[in-house]
Amino acid sequence: MFLLFLFGAFVLGILIWATKEVKKDEQRQKEEQEAKKRREEFEQRWNAEREAYYSAKAEALADLESQFGKCTKEITVSFGKLFSRKHVVYAFEDSEIIVLDGNTIEFKNIIGFNLSNKSKSIYSAYTTASSKKNLGSAIVRGAVGKMIAGDAGGIIGAMTAEDDYDFDTSYDVDEEDEYRVYINVDSISSPTIVLNFGTERDDAYDLANLINVIVNRNSKRP
Repeated sequence: MFLLFLFGAFVLGILIWATKEVKKDEQRQKEEQEAKKRREEFEQRWNAEREAYYSAKAEALADLESQFGKCTKEITVSFGKLFSRKHVVYAFEDSEIIVLDGNTIEFKNIIGFNLSNKSKSIYSAYTTASSKKNLGSAIVRGAVGKMIAGDAGGIIGAMTAEDDYDFDTSYDVDEEDEYRVYINVDSISSPTIVLNFGTERDDAYDLANLINVIVNRNSKRP
């Protein structure tokens, strides 16, 4: 009778464990399906926004070309969720027109420029831990080395409670380039147009070279 009771308890335990595993599996499948649905919805929104962006960009170029002829040079300045003519520089050589920051300007009104490289400082904090008792043991257990630190508590959790550690916080500073082109135009109310290229060095230099050509041609006008 006792053996039968033990067998029954064993079978019951197996059934309870199996039921829990089935529920876990069902929950896991549900979470995976929800995650998949979120990814698909995100991709649909992203594709729709991208299609709308490039459609608006193509329409803007077609409109400009209907006014000024074939676009000779196109330089991307920045991106946005919605397209704006401020995102792109358009140059029309035959009609001597350039579109800067959404403004239509004649070549002859471009009188100078400046290319600026302003650096932004990026700060990072790190905490290093070392054992007072046994450094070798601390390293084996994964003494943190360089870890991004909110506070020491997040690192202490990786250590054993009985050990004693020293913590030292240090900071790293990285410089990130930020390129800007300042364009001087023949206008009393708005003499300077500033275009911020962020870290896109090649595009910033491309615009600077283009403006340099325009200024040089203007200097040769009769």
